[in-house]
Amino acid sequence: MLRTTLIYGLLETMRKNANAGCFDLKIFETGRVFWHGKRATFRRKKNRIGGLLTGSRYDNRWHYKDIPADFYDIKGCVGLLSEISPMKFREGCRNPSFIQAGPAA
Repeated sequence: MLRTTLIYGLLETMRKNANAGCFDLKIFETGRVFWHGKRATFRRKKNRIGGLLTGSRYDNRWHYKDIPADFYDIKGCVGLLSEISPMKFREGCRNPSFIQAGPAA
């Protein structure tokens, strides 16, 4: 099977870690995704990067105890990535729960 998104791999990794008792995750995955071209075959492919943050923002230390990760942590990660490799952000993602980003044109 050709994958059309990286989301399922990230969620599977989160599930395995949660089953092992680890709820504080900061993970990413890079890879190629495929989708239908003009005909009914998978003709289009792009390299993508996906990330997932859950649980506490920092390791459990006395001065950063129980601060949960939030939207601004993800925004900071995306900002750092855009400094390394130029990106273009666009509207029109089919699922409004996710940010869709790709390389700058």
